[in-house]
Amino acid sequence: MPAGEQLFAGPGSDNHTTWEERLAAVTKERDDLAAKYALLLQEKQAWTNAGDSAPGPPDSEPVRPRTSRSRRQRLLETINKFSAQVLEMVDAIDRDAVDAEDERTACRAEVEVASAALKVAEGKLEEAREDVKEAEDELTRLKEKRELLTEQERSLTTKLNELERSAGRRPGRTVLSAKQRIALELKQTQASLKDTEGFISTAEDCYLTDRQAVEQATAEMEKWKRVEQEKEKLLNDRLSLAESERLSKERESFRTLQRTLSTNLDAMRDGLKDRWDGKLGSNIVFLEHLDGHVVDPEMVARRGDWAPTIEAFYESQVELTLLQEMAKFHSAVLQRLKAQEDIVEREWKKGVEDIFGPPLIHLPPPPSPLTGHTNYVYSTAFSWDGTKIVSGSHDQTVRVWDALTGEVQTVLKGHGSYVMSVAFSPDGKYIVSGSGDKTVRVWDVLEGKIKRVLEGHSDAVRSVDFSADGSRILSGSADKTLRIWEASTAKFQRVLEGHTGIVYSAVFSGDGSRIFSGSEDNSVRVWNALTGEARTVLNGHTSPVVSVASSRDGLQVVSGSADRTVRVWDVLTGEVLRVLEGHSDAVYAVSVSRVGSWICSGSRDKTLRVWDPLTGEVQSVLTGHSDAIRGVAFSRDGRRIASASWDKTVRVWDTPPLTTSAQRTSN
Repeated sequence: MPAGEQLFAGPGSDNHTTWEERLAAVTKERDDLAAKYALLLQEKQAWTNAGDSAPGPPDSEPVRPRTSRSRRQRLLETINKFSAQVLEMVDAIDRDAVDAEDERTACRAEVEVASAALKVAEGKLEEAREDVKEAEDELTRLKEKRELLTEQERSLTTKLNELERSAGRRPGRTVLSAKQRIALELKQTQASLKDTEGFISTAEDCYLTDRQAVEQATAEMEKWKRVEQEKEKLLNDRLSLAESERLSKERESFRTLQRTLSTNLDAMRDGLKDRWDGKLGSNIVFLEHLDGHVVDPEMVARRGDWAPTIEAFYESQVELTLLQEMAKFHSAVLQRLKAQEDIVEREWKKGVEDIFGPPLIHLPPPPSPLTGHTNYVYSTAFSWDGTKIVSGSHDQTVRVWDALTGEVQTVLKGHGSYVMSVAFSPDGKYIVSGSGDKTVRVWDVLEGKIKRVLEGHSDAVRSVDFSADGSRILSGSADKTLRIWEASTAKFQRVLEGHTGIVYSAVFSGDGSRIFSGSEDNSVRVWNALTGEARTVLNGHTSPVVSVASSRDGLQVVSGSADRTVRVWDVLTGEVLRVLEGHSDAVYAVSVSRVGSWICSGSRDKTLRVWDPLTGEVQSVLTGHSDAIRGVAFSRDGRRIASASWDKTVRVWDTPPLTTSAQRTSN
């Protein structure tokens, strides 16, 4: 059989169908399709005529005439739409790359602005600190002068009294003259003392104003430092050079894909627009998708006969090729979206960690009681990330433990008396401790060494705390005062006076704007953390207030007392919101969870109680200690509780499953 009598001559082909038979079959198929098409037109015309005479439903939308499309027309429309999608995607990627470069440039400018503002803020802070130092020096000089004048007044008064007595025994001009001179000196001294008191009052006002300037300058510096860090982090992560290179490669990859697709789409479009009489076998799409077959020369020689058959075949070939190209393109788009998803997910996870701390891990069971102290344990606290626990003991040591294993990591020695209180800095790098030796000590956790010693209290330091930003340290003492210190320099800032008994507990509010203290005088006091001014005195406990804790927003304070109760106070109104009763002995420790605001209290009755502050109900009673519980602390994520006891141990507890009042109501 001649090769030209086959449709396609492929290797090993055994097709015996002649081209005349094939052509006859195609012609018949064409005639059948034409007959069907004519019938459809007749039916459509009849439907249209009937529609003109029959009214439609009221208020119905007008029927829009539908234009019939052939397979070729549908393919051309799809090709045009797909081509537009490809162009739009490439344009979008180009815009993304340009936008990213613009954003990178803007971010660099913002970093420079933040750096410049940070330098200005640092300069203002240095000036404010110098002003404070001058105000402190002036205040010290005036107080020394007041002491001298007071002593001089006392001495002159004594001399004048002696002369008054001697004048009665031996009156004379000499005595009268001395009396007049001393009386004049006393009057001048008292006038100078009064003036000095006025100067001291003015100097104290200047000092407070300068301290406020320091606080404001510190806050401004911290703000610009955060801005600079955030913008630099953005440049290093999402707007990094590597990210720019990735976008560049992505853009070039899609441009290459576009060029390939455009060539194929143009060839498909050309093959669909024209008849095949004059170009049988010249279309690249047609030639490249024959699965190894070749166009028989006889077909080329008799193009007019083969054109109808090839056109029908080509339409199916175009549809197949078009779907393959679309799948290839959308696969590339999907890969791009997946890469973007991965980048944004990494950014989101980093943001979560920066704001809310490390991701939650599956916690193993709590470790066995932490043993090692040789005497009462008074205080305990978790590090910010929950991986460490610190404790302070009557044995004069501070111990750092692994919160998961319970193993001791560091033993800090240096205090000359019992350690009553401990706290971690927010970044976990430092520990502050207060002791019966009247000092506050700051320790470097990694080095295990004393960083600073803060001296000034005249009696045992019973409580210590870091501010939320780590810039200040608070201490409460048996000398009835609280003191605020600058953490980075150990400089004393101010004394808070007002309590008439031992200050057992003192903490910063969660937002750092207030200070709460509990005292032997049965009161809780609320102070302005910036000025040191006493704002409110909360009275209600009938025995010493041994422990206080702040809610996360600083709007509530919780107090534990020797009167066996825990009280929840509204800071703004000074009212008692809830009295929690249940302990059978003095409440020595309280803590508030950052998550859910649950309250945990520790008592001399050897139990811990977890409370729902909204209802005042006990959620759980934790037992295990064999002596009074002196300290309690929630981990930052609220999943663990640490307790310190006079039984010489620290215990770690899983926070019991808690049920809110709303859940109980719904159940």
